[in-house]
Amino acid sequence: MKIKWEDSDGREFSIKVISREFGWSSIAGDKIRYNRAGWVKEIGPVYIKYNRGGWVKEVGSVYIKYNRAGWVKEVGNLYIKYNRAGQVKETTGTVN
Repeated sequence: MKIKWEDSDGREFSIKVISREFGWSSIAGDKIRYNRAGWVKEIGPVYIKYNRGGWVKEVGSVYIKYNRAGWVKEVGNLYIKYNRAGQVKETTGTVN
């Protein structure tokens, strides 16, 4: 499952709940900046922060949290619940 959202200027962001693969798009005129590890740290005015494991933990004002298995459990105010097989069984809330 991929969770997608966009900021007020139209930049799109996404994260896959199991693999933690992070995606993004920029708009015309955006400067992309990278940190020392080569990860994107800024897209225009939007800052990207990572945890010690290298997983995205914050995109602008949207926080991303993970469960013990390393799967995404929260994106902003969107909550994800899994069944015992590791499949998404329910989502509640919205990304904001």
